[in-house]
Amino acid sequence: LGTRFNVFDRGQSLSVRCFEGKVQVANENSQAQQLTSGLQAQYMSGKATIVVDSFSFDPNTYQDWQDGVFTYENASFKSVLEEVGRQYNMELVYPKSLNSKSLNTTFTRSTPLDSVIYNITFPYEGELSYKIKGKQIIIESR
Repeated sequence: LGTRFNVFDRGQSLSVRCFEGKVQVANENSQAQQLTSGLQAQYMSGKATIVVDSFSFDPNTYQDWQDGVFTYENASFKSVLEEVGRQYNMELVYPKSLNSKSLNTTFTRSTPLDSVIYNITFPYEGELSYKIKGKQIIIESR
């Protein structure tokens, strides 16, 4: 009985995932799309269209954030680092060339910051180093 959905808004991008029922989304040009269970709509600021993707997803994975668990699958390095910065109230300094890289990772709000950054940079071992100085996380290419 009802609809379950999630709106994920991070500045320039917004996504809506429908877990159960139906949700209608529209942009400022009144382009509307109806989502049913298992559909996601994505909107990027400055673009005139809404992209609707049909894919199956694990509802638990995409609702874990409510319990402080953040899971990323094939996510951009930039989006993961921005979320780490938000969750730990840190400023991130890193080469913009990392924006094109992707990664898979999971962390919780209770995971020590050093462990989170280690897990993010580990797949690029030998390519990246990091240090934490006060309220800054500095990731550098080697």
